[in-house]
Amino acid sequence: MDAFWSYTPPIPPFVFFSPVHWTALGIVSLLSAVIIILLVNKKNRKWNRRFELIAGIILTVNELVYIVWIASFQDFDWAYHLPLHLCDTSLILLIIMLFLPQKNQVLYEILYFAGLGGALQALLTPIVGRFGFPHFVCFTHFNTHGFLVAIPLYFTFVRGMRISFKSLIRFVIIINGFLFFVMSINWLIQFIPPYYEKGNYLFLTYPPATGSIIDFLVNIFGPSPYYIIGLELLGLVICFLLYLPFLIQKKFYSKSAGFEKSSLIK
Repeated sequence: MDAFWSYTPPIPPFVFFSPVHWTALGIVSLLSAVIIILLVNKKNRKWNRRFELIAGIILTVNELVYIVWIASFQDFDWAYHLPLHLCDTSLILLIIMLFLPQKNQVLYEILYFAGLGGALQALLTPIVGRFGFPHFVCFTHFNTHGFLVAIPLYFTFVRGMRISFKSLIRFVIIINGFLFFVMSINWLIQFIPPYYEKGNYLFLTYPPATGSIIDFLVNIFGPSPYYIIGLELLGLVICFLLYLPFLIQKKFYSKSAGFEKSSLIK
């Protein structure tokens, strides 16, 4: 039981791209693909709604159990326990979207860019540290981040939602507003007991101890706040790459429509 629930589990720490890591990535990818393919072929609104509600319940229960786990070993700490990391905030928005009876374009856009962009990085470089397999934190990390990748893809391929250039611009504005908000919270935390130097939500103050792409940005741009410039540039590149399939699709259909129109005129 200690290996699954303890705050100091008697197990080896999580190792990037170890057999356990590759297995977890494979399971997440396979389940995401199977669910999307089945629902695309089903083309049934009732089945889609059932999936959304079940996924919402799973994620809600998962988050509640995680809160119970934290409360079992730690007192609430303003510097660590607010849901202000990108994936934490995305998870809350994802649960809200799954329970909404109607599709919400703005939530979809946020979850598409933040979910895919942020969660993919979190799956490739999990910040679980000493909580390796088979610890609860390891399971919940891949569960929640797997959903953060799968659900935006579900709304794209099954529910037919789409990203436009306006979506990209809107998301960049929203995420930068969120970034400045979190920077303010990080600064204010130093005035709240037990008086840390600063908070580190969104890893804007220093990189995670377990290693991430931020270490690479520090080597190029320097310590915070300078590596935030690198995060901005990297974020823009990732967002454009995520928008690119929709741009290509739009160009392709525009050419196809133009060709058909010219054929009819002739």
